[in-house]
Amino acid sequence: MGSAGRPEGWRRAAGVAGGHGTGGAKRSGSLRRAAGAGGHSGRAASTAARLDGSGEVASAAADHLAAAGRGPAGEAGSGRLWALRGRAGKAASGRLPALWGRVGVAGSGRLSALREFALIAVLFLVYKVARLAANGHVGEAFRNARAVWDAERWLRLPGELAAQQSLLGWDILVEAVNSYYAYVHFPATAVCLVWLYRYRPAHYRWTRNVLVLLTGGALGVHFLVPLAPPRMLTETGMLDLGRLYGPAVYGPPETDQISNQYAAMPSLHVGWALVVAIALIAATTTRYRGLWLLHPAITLLVVVVTGNHYWLDALAAAALLAVAYAMLRGQRPTPAVPRPRAEEVLVHVP
Repeated sequence: MGSAGRPEGWRRAAGVAGGHGTGGAKRSGSLRRAAGAGGHSGRAASTAARLDGSGEVASAAADHLAAAGRGPAGEAGSGRLWALRGRAGKAASGRLPALWGRVGVAGSGRLSALREFALIAVLFLVYKVARLAANGHVGEAFRNARAVWDAERWLRLPGELAAQQSLLGWDILVEAVNSYYAYVHFPATAVCLVWLYRYRPAHYRWTRNVLVLLTGGALGVHFLVPLAPPRMLTETGMLDLGRLYGPAVYGPPETDQISNQYAAMPSLHVGWALVVAIALIAATTTRYRGLWLLHPAITLLVVVVTGNHYWLDALAAAALLAVAYAMLRGQRPTPAVPRPRAEEVLVHVP
């Protein structure tokens, strides 16, 4: 049939197709489907099949089909199209608030993390400044050190000298305990706090407050009882293993302007290690969580054999920690309950 018998819309579409030259030989499956879905006659469908697959032809044919669609098939196709548009619009409008909500939660979470980081940094700075303020009183610190040494012998506690001498001759072990003293204390505590903040917020708040009380109490003791560490009591035979073998944390006490070396009691190395172990035991459910106690046990041996603390320093830290936990007993979160194993699940059969 000639072009005179075609509808005006099809003539325009065919004219556009003719302008593409050899491209008119290509078939357009999408146009065939559109012609069938619009309910047109076989002539309109075959004409659509012969048209070029370019974007202009597709647009013109789609406009014609939408305008010419009539009868049950055309009405059904139009209804399906509008229903699809409605569902897409509702889905998009539903996703936008959820997306903005997630963005808001992420932003507030970052602000909260930065606030906690700033709080801990300020508290640590206050601790360092206060500890330096408690520096000096060298004569009193050595008198207290000799009194603690004699008290431990009276209590028949194990001798720090015997513990240290058992390690001498093993250079690798000496360097290992020095490294543990220098590099594990702060990073282990920081990693624990970050993990608790991310996965156990209630345990984080409890642990953070315990650390604040413990450290504040330790500062008070540093002011009241200045104490030289056993590595400074050279008349007892104790050695400064950090200075002799490395890595060393402290320089000569006469020129050290960064730390207060006359603040041996209580041992915050031991105290913080206990806090880390207790927090992780309370916050985890694995059957092996008791192994976290190895951290304070190893720390206790390390601080003694390196000559940085007495046994009584660790006992003083444990006593202060017990007071801190007692003061915050109302904040203790619910202990984590382990999931039952498959073989432990009991099924009641009526």
